[in-house]
Amino acid sequence: MDFLVELAEGFIGIFNAGGGVLTSLVTGILPTLIVLLTFVNALIVLIGEERVTGFARLMTKNIVLRYTVFPVLAVFFLTNPMCYSFGKFVEEKTKTSFL
Repeated sequence: MDFLVELAEGFIGIFNAGGGVLTSLVTGILPTLIVLLTFVNALIVLIGEERVTGFARLMTKNIVLRYTVFPVLAVFFLTNPMCYSFGKFVEEKTKTSFL
């Protein structure tokens, strides 16, 4: 009977650990990502979407810049989960190099 009790406690422990991870994500990285997303969208509106798209297309015309500089700039300024939003400014045929 003790075995079943330990098994049930272990089973519930998995969900408790998952809940702890979810809580840490909601209180940690999620607010940061929301603020960063808002800031980047505001910056794009201030600069102008046409200029940002033009810069992205200019950067992705050259194969070296497309595979090295542009993704590095995106990750450096926006961090990992948010950097993939720069993919919306890249032409469809070169999107695979960015993502």
